[in-house]
Amino acid sequence: MWNRAALFICAAAVLGTGAAQAVTVIDFRGDGGLDTDGESSYSFGPVDGITVKATATSRDDTNDPQQTAWIGQYSAGLGVTNLAGDGSDQVDGSGWTDTIWLEFNKEVTITHILFSYVEDDGDDVWLLDADGNEIGDYDLTQQSNNSPYYSWLNLSGEGVTGDTFGFNAPFRSDSWMLAEIKVEPHVIVPTPTAALAGSILLGGLALRRRRRRA
Repeated sequence: MWNRAALFICAAAVLGTGAAQAVTVIDFRGDGGLDTDGESSYSFGPVDGITVKATATSRDDTNDPQQTAWIGQYSAGLGVTNLAGDGSDQVDGSGWTDTIWLEFNKEVTITHILFSYVEDDGDDVWLLDADGNEIGDYDLTQQSNNSPYYSWLNLSGEGVTGDTFGFNAPFRSDSWMLAEIKVEPHVIVPTPTAALAGSILLGGLALRRRRRRA
């Protein structure tokens, strides 16, 4: 015979995995300036229980060992300056390939990313995983008429999930800042076996109720 408490707990656990997740918005814009101390990082949050640490790296075009890179926070977002002096606070690929790394405290799924200083001739961004492998190469389109020329990158439905991501400017003509990101907590979708088990549990509960009414 079914135990009602066990049925309720198991059914709630199965059905709960399908609950809608709210989008969390993390805004990187501010006036912190260039951080040249220690690790050179900025931390944001918690927002909806999500925190993220932003750091920077830079390498030259011959793929030599990483240059020292500092991350900066400005009114248009996050940028990178390297020790060799690239002459820009933006993330760019001119002489050195700059990368901003975002490390979240939990696995998230990226839905949207807002970039600034995207020129009308089109800038590129490479999205990297935690190991530096390329996830995607995206063309950014200028979507505002006034400086700092914002551009939204929509990744909804692409399933870009993880806890660490890199964003770099792969080519010499690319230059932008990272202004904002929208993420959702990563949700494990129930497997067919789990869904079937939930159906059986709910069916047993319904049968028990019918027997009690008889």
